[in-house]
Amino acid sequence: MMSEPSTLIKEGWMVLAEGGRVSQVLPVGCRIPAGEIVQGLTPEGLRRILIPLADGPGPEDRISAGVKLRNIRADLGAGTDDYLEVRCELPRLNDLFDDLAGEMVSAVVQDPAVPGATCIAVLDRWRALLRSVKGQGPSRSSVVGLLGELVIAERIVKADPERRMDMWVGREGQRHDFRRGQLAIECKSTLQTKKRTFSVHGIGQLEEPEGGELYLAWMRFEHVPGGRLSISGMISRITALGVPSELVHTGMDERGFPPGTWGEEDFELLELSVYRVGGGFPRIVSSQIDEAACSAISDLTYTVDLDVCPEPIDPEQMESVFAEMAGVG
Repeated sequence: MMSEPSTLIKEGWMVLAEGGRVSQVLPVGCRIPAGEIVQGLTPEGLRRILIPLADGPGPEDRISAGVKLRNIRADLGAGTDDYLEVRCELPRLNDLFDDLAGEMVSAVVQDPAVPGATCIAVLDRWRALLRSVKGQGPSRSSVVGLLGELVIAERIVKADPERRMDMWVGREGQRHDFRRGQLAIECKSTLQTKKRTFSVHGIGQLEEPEGGELYLAWMRFEHVPGGRLSISGMISRITALGVPSELVHTGMDERGFPPGTWGEEDFELLELSVYRVGGGFPRIVSSQIDEAACSAISDLTYTVDLDVCPEPIDPEQMESVFAEMAGVG
């Protein structure tokens, strides 16, 4: 019976330690279509697993202190090739690293298409396990709000050859969720089954950039065990497109959703509609209110009923908006 990858990895370090074979690598006993997965030591003696990449560099993850996932090019004796390096940064955690690396290797063998995304998904589960639990965590509605933003982020990134995330600015305290130049998109998500409404917070939330345009992306989700959408799943999908995972995780940290806090609930997207927020769209903006009164009003919240709003833009126009937000429209 074949040993578990973590057991083979642990045994491998002892072999590599014999005779000071620091610069050599050793097969871990698992092969994927791109080649043999190997283990080795850096010149500083840090443990690492090298997973061959058939299609060149993929998703990376450098946000954890103890383990880093990065793309490297290395010559292991058969020419220079691309690898995903999974490296333990803290030797005191070597034993834990071996278990983590073993789980990653097993997952990649089962799903070798995008090793980086597969390994990041495993790492996220470990982060969730090891993170201290504080309170009850975010509400389901908050999770759905974040999920909606990630759905729109994926649509925009797909249209961007450079795979940027700099348009996701709502996390930086700006009034809109996405912004590039004079174009802005505000996201609203709901779990309501009947009403097509959303809440607006503040006078400026539905105010377009000066001289620009604002669109509202409204999404209806349903909580479905085994559904196709989840926070961790969306992260994997976005990083699989080539977005560095630290950019996604940094954005989520800044929004109060560090790894391990969003749970593993699954959802289905039932509706996505995009509206141009212009003169005919019902809203409260600063130009409608006396300047003195505007400065005196705070904590304004109101509800908009989409069923009495102008019609949403058509799918072709929607894709054009996403492309423009991506910087290619």
